[in-house]
Amino acid sequence: LRRAGRRYFELLDGRGWVFDWTEINGDRVDLVELAAQLYTVAFPDGVNGIAWSSDQTMRFCTVNGFTNEGEATNLAQAGIRTGDVLVMIDQDPVVGMPFGTVLERIWATAGRQPGSGYFYKVTTENPYGIGIRDEPDVDGPRTGEDLIRGSVFEAADLVQEDLTYLHLADQRGWVFDNSIFEPENPCVVNLAEIEPGCTLTMWRGEVDELAKTIGLKFRQDSNDGRPFTLTVLEEGEPIQRVPVAPGSNLRKALLNNGFQVYQDLRSVFNCSSRGNANQLCGTCVLDVMEAASGSAP
Repeated sequence: LRRAGRRYFELLDGRGWVFDWTEINGDRVDLVELAAQLYTVAFPDGVNGIAWSSDQTMRFCTVNGFTNEGEATNLAQAGIRTGDVLVMIDQDPVVGMPFGTVLERIWATAGRQPGSGYFYKVTTENPYGIGIRDEPDVDGPRTGEDLIRGSVFEAADLVQEDLTYLHLADQRGWVFDNSIFEPENPCVVNLAEIEPGCTLTMWRGEVDELAKTIGLKFRQDSNDGRPFTLTVLEEGEPIQRVPVAPGSNLRKALLNNGFQVYQDLRSVFNCSSRGNANQLCGTCVLDVMEAASGSAP
């Protein structure tokens, strides 16, 4: 409530009310500040000028900074600050998605491709996306997988019949382009032809509070904080098992428990030794061959 130049806030837990400022020795002293906020920003030309990063759990994509002073000024005036978390691109949530997947979606808002091939974006109005088929036929059997709305994918082959059929570069199957029949509502759009622009929904505040606000629960959170078991197989060594907390960084967990994930000079000159550890050098890449049934991804 606003009354006599002050704002009064009723506490959600029922303990009563507080007000936002008082006067001390003739000076106004603010007593509260906004701790969390969900807000939107329009980017008519697509998202540019923001340097993005992810937390160590790879759940949240955050603003790490700005690419230059001009962009910093413009984006600050739009309300964006360092540390704010990206929640949605247009109507599509991105919280919890792999960081690389989120970056592809951000680049797509300005028509930028993640590579030199033929890239498309799923634009269907169906919130569940489009089904992947075993063959280039609209009535062909489905594989059981879908490309959700907003996904960016690469097509390795195109087959033109009544519809344009796109063979996914990752070999998962086929999807089709219906734009010849529904130009106002195509299910996919070539990134080279996409119209730039989007609206970002951002969060300012703690990520735990964000998860509560949007009702988000990660599979590994259902573990109630109990550690997972990391099984390490090294040639010529006995099987070793190490307890790790949910959300732990795999590289750090291995290094902290005495395992060497680098070889030769890379054991000295790697991203960890320089303190940034942003998964950029590629020297600590691991292939996860399989996981136990029911384990967290």
